[in-house]
Amino acid sequence: MSESLQTARQEMQAIDAQLIPLLVKRLTTAQQIAAIKQHHGWPIFDPTREQAVLRQVQEAVADQAEQSAILEIYQALMNTTKKWEKHTIKEDNHA
Repeated sequence: MSESLQTARQEMQAIDAQLIPLLVKRLTTAQQIAAIKQHHGWPIFDPTREQAVLRQVQEAVADQAEQSAILEIYQALMNTTKKWEKHTIKEDNHA
């Protein structure tokens, strides 16, 4: 394995080490959001909010190719978060 590949992989591991705690924090915040939505009888999916988030992402990334990839990541992230919120609500209802 080349030294440059090893270096790049180490950099990716360092990025992941920063990203994972942020993703955990995002899920914890999603639990709070789910509880608020459940309390008020609001639906998990808010298409207006989701579109606003995607617009913010689009505006934050200038490069078209990177923008497309990051939008795809965010869509997957939001889909996973919606599932997490639904799971959280189901868990609360069974407690």
